[in-house]
Amino acid sequence: MALQQFMTALVGACDAIMLGKLSQNAMSAVSLATQVTFVFNLFMYAFVTGENMFVAQYYGKGDYKGISKIFSLVTKACGVVAVIFLIGTFFFPRQIMAVLTNEEELITLGSEYLRVIGISYLLSSIAQTFLAIMKNCNAVNVSTLINSVMVILNIILNAVFIFGLFGAPRLGAAGVAIATASSRLVELVACVIVSFMSKNVKLNLTYMFIRSKVLFHDFMKLSLPALGNDVSWSVAF
Repeated sequence: MALQQFMTALVGACDAIMLGKLSQNAMSAVSLATQVTFVFNLFMYAFVTGENMFVAQYYGKGDYKGISKIFSLVTKACGVVAVIFLIGTFFFPRQIMAVLTNEEELITLGSEYLRVIGISYLLSSIAQTFLAIMKNCNAVNVSTLINSVMVILNIILNAVFIFGLFGAPRLGAAGVAIATASSRLVELVACVIVSFMSKNVKLNLTYMFIRSKVLFHDFMKLSLPALGNDVSWSVAF
């Protein structure tokens, strides 16, 4: 899991280095726009933290029905938040960038990035719930492999779309978003395939259509404190 955190941080560093060679304004615009991703990830972290607490207990006692229930609940919660962020970044990217800067060029470049990166939010939100299941169901090595492949692919696609390699269009800041969304799609597909092939991860997706008020209440009771802590810290940041 430490390796996964390092690999994820490596993507951001590579983004900055590549965009810095292309344009200082492009690097600055993406740096500002990623504050939206930063806030989005706070919600994902809080929800996945709650999921981890439940799945660890359920897996320990062999309750795969409970794992499927909490997976379905968290996937829907993360999906709702992701759709809200997707709508915001796709339809109101300039308004969002205007909150972060008053430089017109940065607003324009950042808007191009936000309009595309919103797609990755939806893909990432679902993938994160799968990865949480793997980490708690004795498949952490597989989740690390998937995460590592996604990061390496992201870095390669960054170079391709930022600089226009191998005949690809030179897209600059928007290229970073396309690379991220593409790698997140690959990550999600890999998560789905591995989850349903693994002997440790036994998910029943029929619970996606079942509501449990008791489970929802218990989940929010655990997740909201984590979310409140993260949001208060991020506002100060």
